[in-house]
Amino acid sequence: MENIKVVLNWKQKILLNLLTALDNERCSRLKIFKLSFLLTQKTNFYDFVPYKYGPYSFEMDKDLRMFNNNGWINMDKNLIYTNYNLIKLLPIEIDHKYELHDIINKFSNINEKNLLDLIYESYPFYTKNSVLVKEHKSKEQVTPVAIYTIGYQNLSIDSFISILIEKNIKTVLDVRNKPFSYKYGFNYSWLKKYLPEFNIEYINIPELGIEEKYRKTFPREKLWEYYYALLDMKKLCLNRVSDSMLRQPSVIMCYEMFPEDCHRLRLAERIQSLTNLPIVNFNTEKKQWIRLDY
Repeated sequence: MENIKVVLNWKQKILLNLLTALDNERCSRLKIFKLSFLLTQKTNFYDFVPYKYGPYSFEMDKDLRMFNNNGWINMDKNLIYTNYNLIKLLPIEIDHKYELHDIINKFSNINEKNLLDLIYESYPFYTKNSVLVKEHKSKEQVTPVAIYTIGYQNLSIDSFISILIEKNIKTVLDVRNKPFSYKYGFNYSWLKKYLPEFNIEYINIPELGIEEKYRKTFPREKLWEYYYALLDMKKLCLNRVSDSMLRQPSVIMCYEMFPEDCHRLRLAERIQSLTNLPIVNFNTEKKQWIRLDY
């Protein structure tokens, strides 16, 4: 291990520090997730979604599975066993020790049920999909139909899902020509499997994407000219998107952060000509939905 170079990102380093700071060889997965969620309220850490047992992070789960594969922890059903002897050899110095130990001191001795009750009371949004509460404490937003668009470039899969839930989006229309990504959670198979668990329909319409050979070779102005001509030949697909937009809150999804850099804005403008709906984009810098067509 000492001769192996281990590259960890900052979230993984904080998580390993949390596991060792518990000073307990065994801990439940539920408790690790809830302590991590509380740590997120104090410092930048994982993003969380309201899931079956309160706040949950798919990205964090991925990292825990990686830790398990490396032998740093052992996961046995709902328990995590920490291998201190291996973890202490890793480069895991962090800048958030005060916040981490504050969370440990305040909450590590609280049992899982009371910890979850505390979180549900303080953060009612995370009761939304819980199987443990009969009446959710979070009010569902009434969302007007519009042509919503979003780019996931600087979003985690957890923040992406939470944004959709908060806005009460019912359908994701993925308009990538090839719905694959190096970013965890944004591949077709992942989205198709997990978005329905949050009552969000996932539809991929590759016909409304741009093939890679054109994206990489055409200058920007020529690319948009090509795309407008392509849309003229995709009336059935355009009608399908228009119907979804008019029926319930739906969002056009692609990669680029800024809509002006993405074909989704050109698509949204064409849909607007068919529906007369406003265009509303999620601005990931301001973390809010902003109307684009004033």
